[in-house]
Amino acid sequence: MKERQRWTTEEDALLSAYVKQYGPREWHLVSRRMNTPLDRDAKSCLERGSHNVDNSALTLGCLPSCPGAHPEPMIMLELKDCCRELDEGHRALEAHKKEAAWRLNKLELQLESEKASQKREMMEEIEVKINALKDEQEASIERIEAQYREQLAGLRRDAEAKEQKLAEQWATK
Repeated sequence: MKERQRWTTEEDALLSAYVKQYGPREWHLVSRRMNTPLDRDAKSCLERGSHNVDNSALTLGCLPSCPGAHPEPMIMLELKDCCRELDEGHRALEAHKKEAAWRLNKLELQLESEKASQKREMMEEIEVKINALKDEQEASIERIEAQYREQLAGLRRDAEAKEQKLAEQWATK
């Protein structure tokens, strides 16, 4: 772990110069330049740059104006308008992302609901087919049992008739 070092006025001046050169959001570039002689990382440059170095020259509307010139030249107005439009575009993009995510979620829920409904319908169809097969099986079993009873009754009648003939033959002898 690196030992913590205090910032010197020379480092502050160097940091301020790099911030003016690369901009207040390019801390990795600033830290690369600061790392060579001073061994400062992006986080420490960001913290020092955002809290302790005077960046007022980098903000909109604070550019030094030429003597006798309008305090806010046309380019600054155009720049402000562009920034405003960019912010509005970012807001619109975020709103669009939220709406798209909401719609996607809604479609996923509808799809899940449709799948569940189709699954339920298929299960109902399968149950109907199973019940039809059970009814058909019961009807077949009843038909087979009826045929068996008829055959059994016929065999009993034949057996009784033969028994009666045999009894008559024994009685005549």
